[in-house]
Amino acid sequence: MSMPPISPDRLADVFDATPVALLVFDRDLTMVHANPAYLQAVGMELEDIAGRNVFDVFGDDPEAPGPSQAQSLKNVMMGAIEHGRTQRLQEYPYNIPNASGAFDRRLWNVVEVPLMGADGRADLVVHYTEDVTELVDARAARVLADTISEGLQLQVDEAQDALRLRAAELETVNRQLAEALAHDRSIAATLQTALLSALPEVEHLGLVASYRPAVDQVGGDWYDVIDLPTATTIVIGDVLGHDTRAAASMGQLKSMLRVLTWMEDTSPASVLRRLDLAVLGLRLEVMASALVGRVTRVPEVSPGMLAMSWSSAGHPPPLLIHPGGEVELIEVPDGLLLGVQHRVGRTDTTTLLEPGARVLLYTDGLVERRDEPLDAGLARLTQVVGDCLREQVSTADLTEAVIDRMVGSAADDDIAVLVVENPA
Repeated sequence: MSMPPISPDRLADVFDATPVALLVFDRDLTMVHANPAYLQAVGMELEDIAGRNVFDVFGDDPEAPGPSQAQSLKNVMMGAIEHGRTQRLQEYPYNIPNASGAFDRRLWNVVEVPLMGADGRADLVVHYTEDVTELVDARAARVLADTISEGLQLQVDEAQDALRLRAAELETVNRQLAEALAHDRSIAATLQTALLSALPEVEHLGLVASYRPAVDQVGGDWYDVIDLPTATTIVIGDVLGHDTRAAASMGQLKSMLRVLTWMEDTSPASVLRRLDLAVLGLRLEVMASALVGRVTRVPEVSPGMLAMSWSSAGHPPPLLIHPGGEVELIEVPDGLLLGVQHRVGRTDTTTLLEPGARVLLYTDGLVERRDEPLDAGLARLTQVVGDCLREQVSTADLTEAVIDRMVGSAADDDIAVLVVENPA
């Protein structure tokens, strides 16, 4: 039996009765509506905020230490608008003004949920906030302090020194490249391609990758494979922006991630957390999505079986191709983009890859279209890969075949595709 429809008036009642704090803003960050729980949390009336820009009402606390609180929150809000995907901040510091004109210290859990319009773009965003100040303070009161050993601190200091030196070298090279290539996009695209490392030969893996630049702009997509004695790290990423600076930032992130992985072979989530600290600690003005995987052998599970641990920083999910030809998206928890916050809760998830199975990683230029939601692009990719398998396209030709069928020869965005195979 079908449920009767809810009238718009009753839906409005549901919104107002929701006990969690909800704010709605548009693409210009103009506040459209808020429920009573939100107004109570910030100590304001609806007429105080409706029709005004978020950051005209909730400006920076001039005495708050560290980077701009407003800028980090704005980056997350704009990420939801531009990418059409939910963005999150956990235990995020953002002080709010009180009745006396001073600022009260606050920590928030923030979720930005985009609402897609008829044109396939986000036209409204539901801003959910949860005041966790008391919870965090109570937890901090119970925990004295984490003591870092002298040896670990020395290792951290050495890593930071190495990263600073490498970042300074790359900054100099990138500045020289930007000046030399300002009037010649074709040379910029050539150098961008040159920044992509040749794939290593890994005894227990098959690796194939393709990169295709956009028709009329330079981008920041990249892929990488770092083979260590204990594991092989797989990386694919996309720097926000379409210019020479995006390509230069790509080189910085790729090099730093390589150094971090080489210095300490650890989980993907740990690598991304350390990269967050490096990006913000070195004040690199860059935002990027990335997907990091770590491949290890697990003979105790089954002969020839591989385990692939994943962690995502706002990147589209990889595609798993089973030996029998079935194709499915791997569910990887979506994390915050790199370059937004220096203490992000990153998580790992693991996929078992049996002999004969393959994984396809890609950047968003392969699936995102301005006139359709992301889910439609992911469904189309799954169908295209399935068609290639039925037509017996080889692993060596799969990346180029997928790009050709998804975007043709005239791509609006640069694209990177990487296939990882566990040979049968």
